[in-house]
Amino acid sequence: MKPREKFETKDLWLASAITLLLNTPPEYKLEGGQTIFVFPKTDAVYKAIGEYNAGVSLSLYDYSQVTKRLRSEMFARKADSGHK
Repeated sequence: MKPREKFETKDLWLASAITLLLNTPPEYKLEGGQTIFVFPKTDAVYKAIGEYNAGVSLSLYDYSQVTKRLRSEMFARKADSGHK
């Protein structure tokens, strides 16, 4: 069976928008002390990326809350891995 393909990004702001638009949190991957946000490679993810790049209107409150949550996860995973 072929492993599912993934869309990966280091962009916190894009990952926050995808998370908010799809109501789907990312998986996380660490590479060289950097957190990578991982989403399934689907049409819905690419549609959300297109909407983000086109300037979709998002609730500022919701977007900031998602961004704070992902950033917190990013730093927690980095600390757990022993990177400074």
